[in-house]
Amino acid sequence: MTWIGIIFSRSDIEGFKLDKISITQRWLIIFSILVFVLLGGFPQLIGFEQLFDWQKHNTILTDLISNSWPVAYTDGSFLNYYLGIYFIPAFFGKIFGGFAIGKVFLSIWILIGYIVSVQLIYNYLFKVMKDSRFVIFGLILLLLISGLDWLQYYINNGYLPRTAEHIEWSYRIFMDGLYKGFFQYSSIVTLITHVPQHLYPALIGICLTLLTKRYSIFLIPVLFIWSPFSAIGVGLAILLVIRKDILRFDYLFFFFIIDCSCSFFLSSSQPY
Repeated sequence: MTWIGIIFSRSDIEGFKLDKISITQRWLIIFSILVFVLLGGFPQLIGFEQLFDWQKHNTILTDLISNSWPVAYTDGSFLNYYLGIYFIPAFFGKIFGGFAIGKVFLSIWILIGYIVSVQLIYNYLFKVMKDSRFVIFGLILLLLISGLDWLQYYINNGYLPRTAEHIEWSYRIFMDGLYKGFFQYSSIVTLITHVPQHLYPALIGICLTLLTKRYSIFLIPVLFIWSPFSAIGVGLAILLVIRKDILRFDYLFFFFIIDCSCSFFLSSSQPY
């Protein structure tokens, strides 16, 4: 609700002035939709293999649809996770009849996140560069540029990974019979495919911070519900932007909201 209020309560927020869509923007939207369809969770509905992260996504979505909220388990714990990406799809799944409907709405919900992220990035880059050609190039570069996990791979092995090889961790150690990762610098494509709940809050949060600095502090509690990782990263940027106004009286309400968000994660063990 905080996020929606920030977007719609102020008419002077840059980045939400909708002009006529140019040919370039139309192609950008089409390209965005194709990327989502090829990389997001929707392909599972038509028989493609379910990725490891999507096993978790689908399990959480199923629990939210099949059980009353808050979701409690027989061992005394309850579903304690960053659930922002699941609430709306699970709600429609409950109303219209099960997991398949919820899955479709989850795919649509993620698609909306992708389009909003691309639009906000486009608006900010256009504000800075003033030339749509450079903006399009910047968006394509942002989407296609690789992560940094290949660097540690090269240091360890002396050669670059094979084309299309999935590199998940920059640094791993063998512990308790399993390889466990500690540092990960994934590409945008990898994030779109596996963890959209982390990527889109980070992109939307940082863009809103750059486009509307005054109210950006209230994004942090909302981001915690979507992704604590994104909330921490974007939160540091927000605090840097508003450091001179941090003691404003109307900002004090922020500390109450952030306390509510964080208390949820401290209230029970995570069963997944």
